[in-house]
Amino acid sequence: MATPEKSDVVLEARQSGLQGLGVFSRREFQAGDVIALIEGKFFDEPSPEIRARSIQVGHGLFFQASDACFFLNHACDPSARLVVSDDTAYLEARKDVHVGDEITFNYCATELSMLVPFVCNCARCRHSSNRKLISGYHHLSQPEKRSLADDALPYLKEAPGMAENGAETLQPLEVADVRP
Repeated sequence: MATPEKSDVVLEARQSGLQGLGVFSRREFQAGDVIALIEGKFFDEPSPEIRARSIQVGHGLFFQASDACFFLNHACDPSARLVVSDDTAYLEARKDVHVGDEITFNYCATELSMLVPFVCNCARCRHSSNRKLISGYHHLSQPEKRSLADDALPYLKEAPGMAENGAETLQPLEVADVRP
């Protein structure tokens, strides 16, 4: 793999139609291209404040971006996937990306169970009468997990509480208080 460019060269943070600020491409990428190296810091078992603003990348391991990628938004059909290798995190294009496109990733492909679940506002869900609650990989159906097979970080497929046949053995998340 060629050395990825730093995110500030190829990405910019600005207002998003999805949620607050988002991350947008300054150049073209083809599916499979490495978009950018994400600058940041890894944390073992971080405080709830850091965990709420970081990306889970392993059992008890979280990554907090310190560049524009801090503002990456969720999408159910994202433009990128997060890849973690040793002490490096980077974005890889899932599909062709054009100048000005918002770069998104599926939070369920990294988070076992979201600290703060939310109702999805991505393009696929925004106009649906049955918007999805994004609460993490553990809370997905088996077909949804299969659809994330290429994007889900490896630790998710080996998550504690998952039986060998993929059946869930953890208790479901209480979500009554998180829906608007």
